[in-house]
Amino acid sequence: MPGCVQRLRIPLSRKKNNSARVTVLRTFTLSAVMWLGLVLPAAAAASDAAPAQDEASAGDGATATELHTIKGEFSRSGREIMDEVYRRHQQYPYVYEKQTMIMIDRDGLRDTRKLLRYSRVEADGSIDFMLVFVSPLEVKGVAMLARRNPAGKITKSVYLPALGQQLIEGEEQGEDSSFLGSDFAVENLTGDILKNFFYVRRQDEKIGGLDYFVVDVYRSMEDARQKNILRRHYIRRDNYFITETDYYDRHGRVYKKQTSHDLKHLEGQMWRANMILMDNLRDQHKTLIKIDQRIYSSDYVPREMFTAQWLFKNYPYRGSEDIPAENDADKQQAQAESPQVHIAVSDRSGEAVQP
Repeated sequence: MPGCVQRLRIPLSRKKNNSARVTVLRTFTLSAVMWLGLVLPAAAAASDAAPAQDEASAGDGATATELHTIKGEFSRSGREIMDEVYRRHQQYPYVYEKQTMIMIDRDGLRDTRKLLRYSRVEADGSIDFMLVFVSPLEVKGVAMLARRNPAGKITKSVYLPALGQQLIEGEEQGEDSSFLGSDFAVENLTGDILKNFFYVRRQDEKIGGLDYFVVDVYRSMEDARQKNILRRHYIRRDNYFITETDYYDRHGRVYKKQTSHDLKHLEGQMWRANMILMDNLRDQHKTLIKIDQRIYSSDYVPREMFTAQWLFKNYPYRGSEDIPAENDADKQQAQAESPQVHIAVSDRSGEAVQP
């Protein structure tokens, strides 16, 4: 009913359809609920004051070399390194961004979308987030609303103008899932709540002339003993910024690599990445998120914006007959506007690599 907020529950799985228009709508319906990541920062984890567990006690299944902590200036455990990472690179409370998402398949074909991202951190630590698509035309107005409460629980829903005034809810299916046809899952971008994981520092590495901390992430100390690794962070020692995260499957094999590029110093010890690349080794597919503009201001993210009513008013119902067909000229223009960026996945420095 117009004016009413209706909520539906759907499974989050991607299905193929012979109709191009149905495929587009279904992809965005089922997958957009997975999009949260650009917003939910490392801020919530930074405030976690739980004491770090003793890495040495995880040594039943790991060697002394793997669990060692270097003595001297950088004599820090895995948990202490992660504490410093989150302390330095906390999220601003009010963020507005213009973003470009570029998806590249195994044949090198590109699919480019323009997005607006809004986020707001409240005094109690909860985070409100909204992502709105602005192009291409068939997905304009599609939006993701999400909220992360102080305990870390995430609720999220998607708005599809073509389906009228209703929100569609879904549940995250873990790091192996993806959203919007991309290679990112929510967990890939939200950051950790540190007390929920166990961190083990490995042997430091020197890569491309830069020194790196290497920290493995486990669900628990017992998983560390059994070597059931979730992911491995490569963290620059000069600025404590994570420039690469490798994601492991249940067999201990890397199936995705997330790298941060075009690092910019903001203020103090805080840095940000203007490009984030996810390389899906399993599916031979890549997704690049590029930040075109970033503004820190409460004026851009008022509290009333993060509501279904605001979406219904600003992005009203659009039936399929209102969506113009995309012609060859539109496709050529979109391709021309797509940033021509080449990223070397093995480059962990955080620098942008131009063609």
